[in-house]
Parts: sequence; C-alpha cells; structure tokens
Amino acid sequence: MLKKNILVVVFILLFFVSCNDSNNTTAITTATKINETLKTDLDVIISNYIVEKNTNKYASTIKQFEVHKIYGQEKVGTIIKIYMYSLFEGYNLTSDKPVSDSGCSFPILITVKTKDNIFKVIDCKEPKDGSLYASSIKEMFPKEYAEKAINDTGHVEDLQKQMNEKAQKWFKLQKQK
Repeated sequence: MLKKNILVVVFILLFFVSCNDSNNTTAITTATKINETLKTDLDVIISNYIVEKNTNKYASTIKQFEVHKIYGQEKVGTIIKIYMYSLFEGYNLTSDKPVSDSGCSFPILITVKTKDNIFKVIDCKEPKDGSLYASSIKEMFPKEYAEKAINDTGHVEDLQKQMNEKAQKWFKLQKQK
C-alpha cells in the first residue's frame, strides 16, 4: 500500500511539473517575442536619433541613414546603456544610383531611459579624435566591448552592406516617383 501511495504522489508531482514547464515555455516564448518587438523599436529610435543628431553636422544631403551593431547593453532600473558601433551616411541622387556624400562611423555609447516600454535617448557619447580615440573608447565601454569596437574601426563591411541596401531601396522608391 505504501508503494502505491508513493507511486501516486510521484505521478502527480511529475504531472504538475510537466504542466508547469510547458506553461513556462509559453511564457518565455511570449516574452521573447515581446522583447524582439521592443528591440526593433529601440533600433529604430536609436537610428532616428543618430540621423537627427548628424544631419546638419556633415555636408548637406537629401536623405540620411544610420545602421549599427550592438555589442551589448547594461540595464540599471529604467536606464539602459547600449554599447554599439554606428555607421551614418547622407545621400544625394544621380541618374543611375544613390551617392553617399557624407558620413561617419565609430563606436557610440547610447543611454536610453525606458518607461512603460517607451524609449527615450537621453545621452550619446562618441570617442575623442586622434591619439585619444582608443583610450576614450576604453573609458566609455567595458573592456570586452572596447576591444571589439577598436578592432571594428575601419572594418565595417557588414554595416556598409546594410547601408547600401537601405540606400538602394530608397533610390528605387525615388525613381518610381
């Protein structure tokens, strides 16, 4: 009788554990989808911020784009620090292709405040120029991201490909008008 009771208890426990696991998996999947949506929103907010910040800083162009790759982030309360590498370019049109007439690329530390899944960029730090470039990145970024950012300087083929795709898409839309 005791063995039967133990088996019944074990069976019931296994049943509840398996039910709880499937519910947790659903919750995790839902949370992941929500986080991916928020990440997309945050990417757009960051790009828009950098475009707005740089549009009048460089040569006059009719359309500007920004693409970036994120090395990592730190969240403390409602503040998120995002360690990333950004490529910004401004374009003008010719008869056969978009032409990049201005731009910049470098590591950036973006600070965002979040409230109720609404993001607002509150600070943007860029590295210093010249001989202070590498040391300023090391001051801005944690060591693991600083080395990646320094090594990426001048080697952003993946970002350039994304930029070219954005520019070509815009160019095709302009030609249709």
